Amino acid sequence: MFRLAFATPLSIILTFSCLMGSFTATASEDSFMKRFLPIAAPPNVPHAMVLSAQGSKQALDDLVKQQNAKGFVLLHLWAPNCAPCQTEMKELDAAHTTLKTKGIKVLALAQDPDGIIAVPAFFVRYSIKNIEMHIDTSRAASMALKPAGLPVTYLISQEGRIIGEHLGALDWTHLTD
Repeated sequence: MFRLAFATPLSIILTFSCLMGSFTATASEDSFMKRFLPIAAPPNVPHAMVLSAQGSKQALDDLVKQQNAKGFVLLHLWAPNCAPCQTEMKELDAAHTTLKTKGIKVLALAQDPDGIIAVPAFFVRYSIKNIEMHIDTSRAASMALKPAGLPVTYLISQEGRIIGEHLGALDWTHLTD
């Protein structure tokens, strides 16, 4: 993926305005969007097979299409053994309702070959109740997207294109700032 070099706050706002068309951001949404680095040539979501909490397989791009029918999707790649992910997942779970009211769906995708065991245990241990569980045991999404590390969050448009990226943990407690 190509990222915009030397992005200024104004260029970020202008880029997102162009990419999102009729999306009009309020002050809090504008602040939220500034957390993501725009991607100059937005790629499609990869066709990677992932598991649901029930163990059924589904293509990631199909899953995103189902999620973003009414708004944007945040594709959040994380791992149960990632220290920053542990705190962030609790915050993201708490922010899920607020994001949903803004038309943003959360798709948290655990990257773990032992995810069938580790991810449900993580959800119980950290009381994750609002986010659906999805697991990428083959790490196909990470191999396709090539993030520099975890956690990483991608902003996906209604057209299924990855238009923004944030590497590292986000502070989801200040979502309305």
